[in-house]
Amino acid sequence: ENNQFLSLDQSISKCAWMYWIDGEPVAKGVIRTGDINAKTKSKGVTYLDGVDERIRFVCEKIEEEVRTHYKAMYTDYTICIPIVLEGLSFGSAGNATRDLAGLYYTLKYSLEESEISCYKKMYTYVPTSIKALARDYLPEAEQTVISPKTSKPIKVKMDKKLMVKACQEVMGVDFLKGYNYSTGLDDIVDAYWLGKLYMIKEKK
Repeated sequence: ENNQFLSLDQSISKCAWMYWIDGEPVAKGVIRTGDINAKTKSKGVTYLDGVDERIRFVCEKIEEEVRTHYKAMYTDYTICIPIVLEGLSFGSAGNATRDLAGLYYTLKYSLEESEISCYKKMYTYVPTSIKALARDYLPEAEQTVISPKTSKPIKVKMDKKLMVKACQEVMGVDFLKGYNYSTGLDDIVDAYWLGKLYMIKEKK
């Protein structure tokens, strides 16, 4: 498959995707959706009626992006690339987590059904492992903080800003140009670290 894969930080409102070829991200984006009844509407967001429609839209757009960026080695070759997803957070509760689970399984099903990927080529990593990897790419002095309880160094907690900083340390500031937190900056960064983790785990 020419060393191609897709990493996804999946969510219904801001689904970040990144397409990789030979270990480098060659394309990226954020699919943003909102509820049609939202009082205020933002530019760049597709507003749809209900969660079902929003999930369907995200799945269709992901398939579209893969077909756009896939580099075929053979003319009639089935795509079937690896897909890297963020694992579900089982410690959370509420409707949002149910919707996320719906998106997660619908994405997996639709990507397999459309032959974009196959079950054996879908990889899932938990958020804690992505954060641990990103921490390693911060400047060494910033990877730890002094614990107020023990006065000893402890690993710094990786919040959104530190995840972004770690990504910029590797890829440079321009890599994230044009994104802010409301348009999916942190989501794009998560998609990046998912891709990096996959390459390390699968020795790509």
